[in-house]
Formats: sequence, structure tokens, C-alpha cells
Amino acid sequence: MKADSPHWKVMGPAASPEEAAALEAFREVLPDDGRTTAWVNLTFIDTNNRTAEVDVLLLTPVGFFCVELKGWHGTITGNSQRWYQPGKTHPNPFLVTDRKGKRLASLLKSYASGPQMERSVPWVNALVVMHGQGSTFAVDPSGRAGVIKLDTYEVSSKPPLQRLSEFLATPPANPSDAIDPPRAQLVRHLCEKADFRPTPKTRMVGDFAVAESDPVAEGVDWQDVVVTHPNLPKIRQRLRLYDVPPKASAGERQRIEQLAQREYQLTFGIRHEGIAVPQQFLVTDDGPALAFEYQDAERPLDAFLTDEAGVLSLDERVAMVDQLGDVLRYAHQRHLFHRALSPLRVWVRPSADGPPRLEVRDWYSAQKDRESASSTRWTVISRGVTDLVGVAAAEDLVWLAPEARQSVNDVPGAPLDVFGFGALAFLVLTGKAPATTIAEVQEVQQQAGRFDPRAVTAGLPDALAEVVGDLTSVDEADRPASIEDALELVRLAWREVRRPEEDAPRTEIEDPLDAQIDDVIGGRFIVSGRRGEGSSGVALAVQTEESGDDKELILKVARDDAAGRRLDVEAEVLAGIDHPRVVRLQESLELGGRRALLMSDAGKETLATRLAKEGQSTLEQLLRWGTDLLDAMTYLVDVKGVFHRDIKPANLGIAPDPGYRKPHLMLFDFSLAREPLENVASGTPGYLDPFLGKGRRTRYDRAAELWAVTVTLFEMATGVLPWWPNGAGAPANPTERPVVEPTSFDPAVGSHLTELFRKALSPDAKERFANVEDLLHAWTEAFASLSLDDDARQKDDELAARATLDTPLEESGLSAQALSALRRLEGVITVGDVLGVPPVKINRIRGLGETFRKEIQARIGQWRSALSTAEPTSGPDAALGVDRLIADLLEMLPSADRPLARALLGLDETSGWPTAADVATAFQTTRERVTTLLDHAVGDWARDQSFVSARAELTNLLRDASRVMTVHEAGAALVTLRGSTLDGPERATYGTALVRAIVELDLRETHPVLTLRRRPGARVDFLALTEDVAGDEGESFPPADMLNELAGELGARADTLVEGGIVTSSSALAALREVIVELDDAGQWQVPDSRLLRLAAAASQTAAVSGFQELYPEALDTKTALEHAMRGKPGRRIPQMAVRRTVSARFPHLTHPLPSASEKLDALMRELYPDLVNRNGIYEPKNTTLFSAGTSTSTQFAPTPAAEITRRLADSLERHSALTLTVAPKRYTAAVHALAATFDVEVLDVAELVVSATKQQIEKAGGMWSGLLGYDALDRDSKQWKGLQGVVQRSVEPALAELLNSPSPLLLTNAGPLFRYGMSGLLATLLDTGTRRPAARWLLVAKPGDARAPLLEGTSVPLGPSGWIDLPRDLTQLSDDERSDALRITPTGDRT
Repeated sequence: MKADSPHWKVMGPAASPEEAAALEAFREVLPDDGRTTAWVNLTFIDTNNRTAEVDVLLLTPVGFFCVELKGWHGTITGNSQRWYQPGKTHPNPFLVTDRKGKRLASLLKSYASGPQMERSVPWVNALVVMHGQGSTFAVDPSGRAGVIKLDTYEVSSKPPLQRLSEFLATPPANPSDAIDPPRAQLVRHLCEKADFRPTPKTRMVGDFAVAESDPVAEGVDWQDVVVTHPNLPKIRQRLRLYDVPPKASAGERQRIEQLAQREYQLTFGIRHEGIAVPQQFLVTDDGPALAFEYQDAERPLDAFLTDEAGVLSLDERVAMVDQLGDVLRYAHQRHLFHRALSPLRVWVRPSADGPPRLEVRDWYSAQKDRESASSTRWTVISRGVTDLVGVAAAEDLVWLAPEARQSVNDVPGAPLDVFGFGALAFLVLTGKAPATTIAEVQEVQQQAGRFDPRAVTAGLPDALAEVVGDLTSVDEADRPASIEDALELVRLAWREVRRPEEDAPRTEIEDPLDAQIDDVIGGRFIVSGRRGEGSSGVALAVQTEESGDDKELILKVARDDAAGRRLDVEAEVLAGIDHPRVVRLQESLELGGRRALLMSDAGKETLATRLAKEGQSTLEQLLRWGTDLLDAMTYLVDVKGVFHRDIKPANLGIAPDPGYRKPHLMLFDFSLAREPLENVASGTPGYLDPFLGKGRRTRYDRAAELWAVTVTLFEMATGVLPWWPNGAGAPANPTERPVVEPTSFDPAVGSHLTELFRKALSPDAKERFANVEDLLHAWTEAFASLSLDDDARQKDDELAARATLDTPLEESGLSAQALSALRRLEGVITVGDVLGVPPVKINRIRGLGETFRKEIQARIGQWRSALSTAEPTSGPDAALGVDRLIADLLEMLPSADRPLARALLGLDETSGWPTAADVATAFQTTRERVTTLLDHAVGDWARDQSFVSARAELTNLLRDASRVMTVHEAGAALVTLRGSTLDGPERATYGTALVRAIVELDLRETHPVLTLRRRPGARVDFLALTEDVAGDEGESFPPADMLNELAGELGARADTLVEGGIVTSSSALAALREVIVELDDAGQWQVPDSRLLRLAAAASQTAAVSGFQELYPEALDTKTALEHAMRGKPGRRIPQMAVRRTVSARFPHLTHPLPSASEKLDALMRELYPDLVNRNGIYEPKNTTLFSAGTSTSTQFAPTPAAEITRRLADSLERHSALTLTVAPKRYTAAVHALAATFDVEVLDVAELVVSATKQQIEKAGGMWSGLLGYDALDRDSKQWKGLQGVVQRSVEPALAELLNSPSPLLLTNAGPLFRYGMSGLLATLLDTGTRRPAARWLLVAKPGDARAPLLEGTSVPLGPSGWIDLPRDLTQLSDDERSDALRITPTGDRT
């Protein structure tokens, strides 16, 4: 094509000379055939008002393409999700370009004049064209889809990339992609109407210049772009642009603006490096925008875990979980709940001086804590979005708690975040998602009732697996009540895992920031827990060896010099303070080069945590804890003249007091006590005096300190912060008073506290209490008339058991806190009244803590069971579950027709999918009458909005499931999405009934979208989407009949495969892909590996999918299942319950599960592991020796299978990671030869290097090698031996460093001399997680069978992050076939 061709449409200039040259080369390849047209450097604005830049939009006879030119140099590696350049990581450009193509297709369709023209718009395919001269393209097969290279450019690749000219000469795989002349004319016409614009050299958004054209993240209503400010060009920020479609209604515009305002306002004032807080709120021509900090290397959590999978140790993974829990705990203590956690909402940032830091983002889904009874407090912003599913991306849905997916309004935030924390912990600890589709979620949750990591890995200790399962329980009542409790469970489990043998020495840690439980710091402090962590440092609970008791102290360690200076200031303040309600300074010291303070323990739980869990304090707690705080402040302010400057519940610990029977408050964190008085903004928003800094009050004063104290007391009494008449958390003007009403407090003290807080929170400081002593006096007077009986509720259970429907709630056994909350429900006076309250209304009670909400729900469950009351009818705010929807559909029909309709839907004894003839026979009527009834019923149902929505939901579920499902899968997925009050088989029956109703409606539509295939006598029926139902934006698909036939054949092949027992994932996928090739030779059906396996199993008669993606027969022998599930499982001991859960997690569909009788399971375990005995429900060895493997703190119950070892070795080669391999001494030489031959690694004999390098150095210096050798036998303290050691080090270190820079994988053997001559640090560096290697590095160590860990010269090897791997006895198992299986990449990009 010539440069002046009218079909070469240059919209904008090239970004660089290199790109200009590439475009010229691109043009010269194109044919000038009248159809081929190229729009170059264009920008379009899609229907959501999002801007996208396209290098080339190419229309050709073989298709319509959105082209991305990539002139990257060097070696490009990667996979289906991410690509890597040296020092850089990017999302796969094909995926980014594909999203642009879909948006462009949608834009073009919007200009079509009618449905016929819209259907003629071709699919916009993505195409990535590489043109980096001299570059190497080494992306694995899963990431090569849609990638070609530009003619005349040298881009090496194995196999070679197709040239652009070759691509344009190849007919399209899908005939519907072809472009004939009329279609080409249509596309040009629509492109003219789409108003393409030149891509500017610099795109501006307000005052910001967009630095990168492609967004770094996208959501349902927004996209993030990297920008710079003209005045600060070196500082890059992340700008969140919210979509405001040009034709959006006023209501839609308001919703979008509120979404942006919500994210800004909910996080305003938060200061934590783990919480992404907008720096600015902007109003631009494109709509509202938020500006955030940005780091070039930041990545989403799932991308980080994929990138670093080969180098992350279990210690580091647990530390990431701990860090995430700390971030969420910090947010919850500030009444902020995220509610929609997923891997896309957590990003990872590199840290220059430690492990990577996690950042939780996208708080637009968040909600402020439930407030008081006042309706004015619950604002549009603090309430949060009521439809979480509406703002969640499709990828987020599988991570949401079940109650969040079921459209129930006002679900409490704490249990949602506990579930999300557990689901993310599953991902971090295993590297795998608990499920990938809603259908998979349903299957997993229905079988196990939780996400159990043992379903996907055998290597996670049971203690951690159990905690993850508890956090992700389907039943919200079974989850921990708070993030604080959840995090503590994780820490206790990790402590159990890391518990050393009784005679094992503790680990001395040089840097205290890296310390874990049971580590030793500074030779004297034993770490017993982590209390908190932030950007400035970490707080560790420690015990001192010299104390001789179990008393814990707090070691506060600074992260950097600036934090160290703040600790010095805090030490100065604490040195002059001595009060029982204030933390005491024990010592100021330096550890590992970091400043630290040793202090008394203020308590494991803070007041903030208690309030988050329980809501407002009880009357007894109010008096006791309020007095504690005021006593401390009287001493600090009125006696010592010290301002704390950050009084809040999060800085008040609840600690046992030796002098009292009950715990008391203790104040800590004096880091702001020396802040200049002019810095009136120092402190925590919400507790700062809002009237400070106005008028004459320009400096921090006593009134401001008392304001923070009063706000803390108010929060204790109400469970919330003060609010103002406009519903906001700050006054609208300098004289506006906060809302203080008696109804906010317990009725017993309501009038007294109202008077106190109206005075203490006055806008005029002169009207407030003059000093702390006056406030303390007023506080004690408010409670003077009360007579609190601590034992009044000892017989709660007996009272609850005797309750009847007419029993007053005050006599029902409910706690005072629960009673206080229920008083806020109008008309709820008796037990019968509370049983009639829908659960969603209980959830809405403001100020009700998690513990007491669970108490009320538990009592309701107890009374409902005992008193046999009917289920309350759900109100309009309740979720319309599947059973409720079916009941409503039946209610629409005449009563005489309902029995027939129930039978048709399979709700009678004849479950399944009965035909009209079957029902007619059963009811002794005619087939015509049944058909007529069904026609009329469907007509009525079609007018029900909930039913129509369910049809759309089923369509989306089928799309997500690769367009075909079994009917059972479809019904189960609908139940998971919508929820149900039913259990067991009845739950599934109602799901199938809803599918039946939807199919009957669809059959009567003008353009049906569903195709049902029923097979007489078969166990399963299939449901597929018709080919007319587009994917994301019009993509074509195989016919529904073909999909149904494929499903049936896949099921049959699965049945055949499992006849021989368990089938590995790679073997099963290879066989199933053969079926697809036979029936779909055009390659139209693209199905991920995980979905392929699940569909085949669901469609089969006998097969099921294991957690390890194996196919297995449901009738698998119990002993075989137990043996496979226990393989490679770490631990020196394992509880019997953990054995059962391990097997059920791995093989959830066994026809014959493990025997329930303990003695029968004992017999099975003895057969497999003769050295194990059952002691009090725990299987442990008769002696202390098991098969050693893993890390120095773990063992395995069975050797790791050779296929798994081969996979890990192959993965190491790909990721350039380091591994320590062990083998029996007598097989050492054979192992060297086997590894070198099988994996093509170069052998580096370290002992030989030591000898040759040292000898060469000695002889070069004129010395005698034979004479020096004699020094080696001398005492190591002798001068001669030390001299020899120095010579060896100077000779070997540079030689070894040079060899380790080799681009080839290396196998280090005979490395003992490195330890002998003091060079073990070289190995430690080589094996360290943070070391970047040009290729894989393996260390082979000889390990006798009785050794607990690999040793060199009697010293423990500095293990890499993956511990060590015991090679199999039969080294031939590490075959080329095994290796190829381990590296097999399927056509969809899943690795097996």
C-alpha cells in the first residue's frame, strides 16, 4: 500500500522515530486491494466515555483487527497473563488490546441503524505486532496467541513468529471473521460516524498529562491511568477516571459522582501505607477523578503471586497474610469495612528495606460502621453501596462472601471482610484461587461448606488450612466475629507450625523487623507474638529470659531513622510518667541497628477492637473504663502538663490488672506528645476538635485534648463517633452543635449522659468542662444512681430454655447488650415478636456489635426450633432466594393448577425433568391440558421482574462456564447466586425447578437463547447457549447442538479414563482435548482447562474432579484415596480430624468416604504408615523419625511423587529460582548424571573449583602448593590454617562469582569446602529470595536417611525459600516424558 493511498488514514503522528519507521514497514506489507484499510494512531471515546488509543485499526479481507505495535528490545518472556522485559513487568498486551477491541465493537454497534446492521458489524480481533530489532520473543505458548512480527525486523523466537505478510495471506479460522466488500463498506461507514480523533502526543486530563496510554487497572465504572503534573513532571501518580456516559441520565450521573465521593470521603484522614487513600478529588471535563500515589513496580496480588511463585517461601506467604490482616484490622478499628476484597483490590508494592508491602484499594465498595439509632447519621456516603454485586467486577464475584452475592441489603461489613481475608489467605498460601467460576464456588461450598486449602495442595500445614477454612465458612455464624480474632487465629496456627522440638535451639534474628514467634532478638528477647505493624515500625510481644516468668513486654522497633527519632521523643515523655493506667517505659535500646523501646504490655486487645466486635459498652464497662481513661488524663494533663495528642480507642489497651478482678484500660503510643502546638492537624480525624484553628484558638490546647477524650467516651457509650445535623462527621459552621439525644444511650443513663456530652462537645470551648477533674466528676455522677449486679445473667441459658412466645425479652435470657439493641426495633417486646423479625432487619440494628448480633441470631434459632414457629415471610428488603422465587411463581397460578405446575417443575416425588405426558399420566388428565397450563403459566411468569432477572443470570452463568453446563450445574449455580433457605437435595431440586421454568419461558420467545439436550436414561441433561448469543462484544461461537454433543462425549471419555483409577491433570486434559479436536476441527470452542475438567466430570456417570485437578472415579477405593491425599503432606503429627478433612478436600465426591469409626481409620493408617500410632486422636510416630523432607521444621508422611518433583524442577528452570536438592550419599554421583542429562543443567563441582582456583593463585604468587596443603590438617585456630583460609577465600570468591553469572542453569555439587573455609555466605546469597539470577541454580547435598535436615561440613545448609527436595530413589522417574508433562501448556494457556 502506498503512502498516499486513501485507505492509509494517518490520524496522528508517531510517538517516536522508531514507531514511525515501524508504521512505514507495516504500510508496505498491506495490499492495496480496495478492501484493506488502516486507521493509524487514532483515539476513540467509547459508549462509557472512556478514551482509548489504538496504534493501528486494520480492516482486511481476513478480519478486522485492533493492532498494538511493540518495539520492545532484549528478551521478552512471560505467559498468558503477564510479559516481562529486563527489569519490567507488563500485562499481556494481547489482553489489553482485546479489551480495546471489544469496546470499539460496542461503539461501532451503537451507530448501527438497526438490528440487521448491528449483527453485520464484525468481531474486532486483537493483534500484537513485535518489531524490536534484534529482540528475542521467549513468551511461553500460553501467551503467544495473537502475536506476530513485522516483516524486515529481526525478532527471534522458537518456534518462529508468523510474519505480518503471512498472517494477511492466511484465511481466518472462523469464517464469520471474513470481510467481503459490502461488509468493508459498512465498517468504513461506521468508523466515519464514530468520530475517531488523532492520538495526541500528550493527552491531558485536567492539569494532568497522561504518561501511559493504556490503563493500569479497570473497574465496572472507572479506569486508572498513570499521569504526571506539569509542575512536577518527575512525580507519577495514578488517576482514577470515573465513567460518565454522554447519554447518562441525571440519576446515573449522580450515582457515579457519589461513587467517587464515597471513595474519597470514606478514606479521608486515614494514614496507613496499607490503605490506598486519594490525595485529591478532581472534577474534570471527563467526569470526577481521584489522584493516588503510584509506583512503577506495583502489581495486583494475583499477578505478584504468579510472578514470584518460585521464590516465595511459606514464611513469606504467612507474613503477607499477617500483613493483610493488620491492614484490615487498622481499617476496622476506624469503623471502615471494605466488603468486596479480592486479588484485584489488593496490590503489592516493592519495599527498599524489607518485604513487599500490601495495599488495599478500591474503597468505593466500603461502608462506615453501623451507627446509632438516629436516622440522620446514616448518610448516602457512610451507608456505602447497597448492591455490592453491581460495583464488583466479574472476576470479584467468586471472592465475595455468600451473603454478599445474594443481593441482601445492609449485610454487616465485618463478616464480609473476614470471609474475604480468608479467601485471600487461601490464594496467598497456596498460589491458587479457591474457585474460578460461580459454579465452582457452589460445588466447593456445598461439598465442604468452606474453602479448604488442602483441596489444592498437600504442602500446607493442617493448622493453617483449618484456620483458612474457618474464615471462609459458608455459615457466617461459624466465622470469627472480627478481623482481630481472625488474625489471632492465623498467628496461633503459625506458632503451632513453627513450634520447635523441645531440644531445638531458638533462632537468633539479626534484624528485629524480620522476627517471628519463638525467634530470639538481641540474645535476650524471645518473641511471643506480633501486636501491630505499620509504616514506622512493628510492635512485638516478647519475653525476657532473665525474667524467669511468662510476663510479656512490648518491644516497639523503628523501621527507619525518622521513626527512630520519634521513638526517642516517646521515650523522653514516658521517662517522666508513672501511672497505673499509662504504659511504662522499661528500657530504650538499639537492636540490629534499629532504635527500639521496651515497654509494659497495654493488653492484647484494644478498646477499638472491643467496640468493633461488641458495639457500645455495657453500663459496667462504661463506668469502669471511662473512669480509667479520665484518671489517666487527670494525671497527664492536670498534674504533668502532658498532651497525648492522639487519644482514641485504638490507643487504649484492655489489660488485666493484678489488683482487680476485671481488666482495665491502659493508654499507650505517645509518639505525638511533643508535636508543636501550632500543628493543630496532628492526630486522628474524627477525634480532632473541629472547632480548633478557628478564631482565637490557633494552637493546640487543653480543650482540644479534652475533646478527644470526650469523643472516646461518646464512642464507648454509643458505639459510634459524634455526628452533626447534616449527617456528616463535622460541623457545617463554627456554631453548629453535634446531635446528642437520650435515645443514643442506654435508657438507664440516657438523660445524665445527654447533659454531660452536650456540655463537653459544645462548639464554644468556654462552655465545656474546664479541666479533666470536672469531667471525671460529672462522669461518675452520671452512674451514681445505678446498682450494677455482675451476676444478674448467670442463668441466661435456663431462662432461654423456659421461654415461650409470650415471654418478655427482659426475661428471655438475652444479655443486656442484646436487649439494648432490640429495644430499637419498634414493637418488638416478646420472644414471639423477635421471631417475626426478618434476619435482614436484625442486621440493620445500628450499634450492634458482631458478638451480640450472633447471640441474637443463635437465640432466635434456638427458640424457632423449640417453639416450632413458621418461617417469617421475607419482607421487600430480603433477598428473593430460589425457593422464594419458585413459591411466588406458583402463587401466581390458580390454586387448582398449582399441583400440576409443581409436578412439571419436578417438585413432587418424581423429581427431575418430567414431560407433559408424564405429568398428564400421573394426574390422569390430557397432555393438551398440561401444555395449555404451562403456556398460561409462562405468560404470567414473564411479567415477574425477579424471574426475568433470573433468566439473565442464567445466561451470564452459561457464558462464564464456556457456554454449556449440565442442568444440575446450572441449577446449583443459580442457588449459589441467589441463595436459598433450603438444605440438601431439596435445595438442588428447587434450583433445577427454576432452570426448568426459565427454559420453558425461553422456548416461547421469538429468539430463544437456550438449547436443552435431554438424553433418555442418562444421568445428566445439558443446557447450552445458542450461537446467536454474543460473548463480550459479538464474538462468534459454535452451535449449541455441538456444545451439547461435546459435553456428552467429554463425559463419556471421562468415564473411560477413570476406569483405571486416578488420572493426572495433564493426562486427562490431553485425552479430553482430543475429543474437542475430533468434534470441533475449526477450533471455535475455547474452554479453560479447569472448566474442561469440571464439565467432563459433571457430564460423566462415574467421574469427579479432585482438588488437584485430577479425574478420579467416585467409587475410588478408600485406601487409595487416603494414600494419595497424604502424599507429601508436611508435619510430624496429624490429628485424625485433619486426616478426614484432607481426604474430603482432595476427593470431595467419594461414594465410600473414610470410615466414621475411629478404629477402622486407625487400621487403614497402620496399613499405609506402620510407624504411626493414634495417641488421643492424633497420629504421630512411634519414634521421632519420619520421612524427612521439606524444611527444617517439617516432615512428610510420604515421599513427594516424582511427577511433582519434576514439575518443581521444571518450574525452577523457567523462573530462574534456586533449589536445594538432597539424595542419599550412595546415589549422589548417579543423581548428578541424571539431573544433568534430563534437565540440561551444567555441573559446577565446587570442591574441584576450590582446589584449582587456590592452586592457580598460589603458583602464580610463586608459592608451593604441596606445602600449603599441609596447613589444612592443622588446628583451625592456628595462624597457618587461618592463613590458608584467607588464601582460599581470595582465590575462590571471584572465580565462583564469575561462574555464577553464567546464563546457563547450574547444578552445584560437593559444596562442603565453602563451609569449611568460611564462605557459606556465598550460598546464602545464592539461595536468598531477593537474589536475581540469570538462570536456575540448584545445590545438591548428600543427606543420610536419618538426617533431619541437609548438612554440609556438619552445618545446616542455608535453605532457599522452598526448603529442600528429596530426590526419588529411582532417578529414572525424572524422565524426559515426565518433564514434558510438567511443562505441557494447553491450547487455552493453563499449565498442568
